[in-house]
Amino acid sequence: MVIDLHPEICFVMGGINDITVGVSPEKIEANYKAILETLDKNKITPVVTSTLYEQNDTVSQKQVTRLNGFLAYYCQVNKIEFIDLNKFLADSTGLKAEYAVDKTHLNEKAYKIWAKEIAEVLERKKL
Repeated sequence: MVIDLHPEICFVMGGINDITVGVSPEKIEANYKAILETLDKNKITPVVTSTLYEQNDTVSQKQVTRLNGFLAYYCQVNKIEFIDLNKFLADSTGLKAEYAVDKTHLNEKAYKIWAKEIAEVLERKKL
C-alpha cells in the first residue's frame, strides 16, 4: 500500500511481534531487507526506527538486541537513516515503565519523544 501512495519518505519499525511469535531472526532480517529494497527501488527514502524492547523480558531482549544490531549495520552500509529510540525509552531491563502502557506498547509520553525524532529527520531532509 505504501508504494501506491508514492511518499517521499517512509518510517519503518517492526520486528517485536515477529519475535514474540517465534519468527526466526534470519526471516525477520530477510523481511526487513525486502521492505527496504522495495522502498528504495520505488524511490521512497526509508528511515528505520529501532525495534523497541519489551519490559522485563530477557528472552525477547536478546533477540531485539540482535535485530537492532543488524538494522544499525544494514542502515550504515546502505546509507539509510536509523533512529535508536531505545536510548531514550529503555534501560537494562527493557522498556521503561514511564513510557509504557503495558509491557510492549508506548504511552503518549513516549510517542512525543518519537515524534521529536521524526521531526528532526524531516527537518534534516528538508521535508
